[in-house]
Amino acid sequence: MANPAGVPYSFLTTARALATTRAQRTAKATTCEDGPRFTVTYAKAPGFTAWSGDGTTPQTLTGLSIHVAGR
Repeated sequence: MANPAGVPYSFLTTARALATTRAQRTAKATTCEDGPRFTVTYAKAPGFTAWSGDGTTPQTLTGLSIHVAGR
């Protein structure tokens, strides 16, 4: 599903994007649906690790903290 600006939101895409950067320790995304609407915050906890089968796209993430809050 895309948000009103036409940008698709994906739980997994956001988590993978955070996993591939060293510059960021957290990421936040909000669902575009109404009733209910949620904000999801991802945080790299100590020991965070990402594994990739192709060397590029993270497939398995451990130590990723996920917090879901209603808006």
